This record gives sequence, structure tokens and C-alpha cells, in this order.
Amino acid sequence: MSRYRGPRVKITRLLGPLPGLTVKRSARRDPPGEHGSARSFALKRKPKKYTLRLQEKQKVRYNYGLTEKDLVKYVSRARRAKTPTGDTLLELLECRLDASMFRSGYAPSIRAARQMISHGHVQRSDKGSVHTVNIPSYEWKPTSTEQFLLKDVPVNLRRFSATDSRRRSRSRINPLLIVEYYSRT
Repeated sequence: MSRYRGPRVKITRLLGPLPGLTVKRSARRDPPGEHGSARSFALKRKPKKYTLRLQEKQKVRYNYGLTEKDLVKYVSRARRAKTPTGDTLLELLECRLDASMFRSGYAPSIRAARQMISHGHVQRSDKGSVHTVNIPSYEWKPTSTEQFLLKDVPVNLRRFSATDSRRRSRSRINPLLIVEYYSRT
């Protein structure tokens, strides 16, 4: 299955605010669906452990715009690392070019940053050479010397580097629950 292209506000009503998914907010408080108000009564109960893990996984998938297959690959890469798996998973996801552009403030959402990159508006400059990057999942490290240039934007927004994109709010995502979800399967 490809990327999620459905209504994004429904996802935020179900999982809570996801800044990488959309900037829109819904006035409704109930979960989406035909029986949303009845479900909101059921949601007041303590959720099961599996439900919590599944919701955390879905938050990451929708927030970063990943497919299930992509997320499984990132989790397996994080497991192979010597550092804690949850922290490594979030670091791998934040090293993506689309997430870095969003965190730097050059796009209102990760989805918009992904579109800018795939349309060829981003160039990579490293040691004097300049190349167009059109792969949103391009991975780059915070210690990297390369810089990215944005074409067709105002001059004061033209350059960003790895140090600009390290603002991250970890309060919304619990990586331990994601690792536990995939350790059961």
C-alpha cells in the first residue's frame, strides 16, 4: 500500500496533534467515525497495552509519512545499532531530509517538505559541488559539512545546515512503545 492520502484531520482527531502531518485543527472533540460520541465514552476507560503500542506506531507512521514497510526497515536498522533502539529510531527518522526541512521551519509540514524536495527545489552543496536532491528520505548526519540550498525562495531563507534542524519535541512520541510493538511480532 502506498502513502496515506486520506483526510489528515481525522487522523489528528484519533491520535492527537501531529505537527508533521498537518497544521489544521478540528473543532470536534470526538474520535472520527459514525459512532464517534459513543467511542469517546469508551476511550475514557484505560486503554489496553496493545492499543497504546499500536497508537504510538501509527503516530510515527503518519507524522513522518512512512509506509509500514519503511517503518519496519527503520526499526530493524535501529535494533542493529549499539545505542538504545528507541533513541536510535527517532534519530534515524529525524535525519531524513524532509523531517529536517520541517524542523528547520522551511515547510509547514513534513508532507509539504516532501513535495518541495520531490519537485527539485532543494540542492545539496558539498565541497564546492552542487547537486539537486529529489529524494525526501535522503539521510544526512548532524555533523555533516554539507549544506542545502533552496531554489526559488527569498534570499533570507536560502541556506540551511545540519545544525539548524536539530530542534525536536520528543514529548509526543514514546519510542519504547514502538520498539515493544515490533518485538511482539
